[in-house]
Amino acid sequence: MRLIDELAGRFPDLDLAMVRILLQVYETPGYSIADLAEMLRLDHRYTQQKIALLGKGRKGRNSAAYGLIADDHNLADRRKRSLSVTSRGEELAEKLLSIGRG
Repeated sequence: MRLIDELAGRFPDLDLAMVRILLQVYETPGYSIADLAEMLRLDHRYTQQKIALLGKGRKGRNSAAYGLIADDHNLADRRKRSLSVTSRGEELAEKLLSIGRG
């Protein structure tokens, strides 16, 4: 329970959908937002909003930003963004995965 309390303190808006997104990006980096939304069976716009919070925050808005996910231009198609976890996101994903193993 100590880990859950720590996560709640550091990431107060973190919900189950965001955990699913983070773990999926951790396990299979490089997907676009559309591909990820389809894979997780989530609405595209909803997925975009969650990724914005997990990443740099929402453009033009004073919103939280956790810095757990990076979205870079896809080399094959500049219109798409390729998702990956940051070192901070990797650390959190490994902690979350350790809960399932423990």
